[in-house]
Amino acid sequence: MYRDGVDPAEGEHPLLVLDRIEEDFAREQELGLRDMGATPWAELLVEYVDALTELAGDASEFHLEDGPGPGGG
Repeated sequence: MYRDGVDPAEGEHPLLVLDRIEEDFAREQELGLRDMGATPWAELLVEYVDALTELAGDASEFHLEDGPGPGGG
């Protein structure tokens, strides 16, 4: 009689082995990212928005120097 109804000679199905390896890797990667410290998402978002605002401001100044836009007389 086999333990848990599985013949030890058959082993584990290859796809199940790959799934387990993938889960272990994902878990290790997540723990590694947590150990590195938290990413300051709020600060990065503020910097990104500031940069976009600056670019948008530069673009609007550029268009104003070229004269009126479409339909602007």
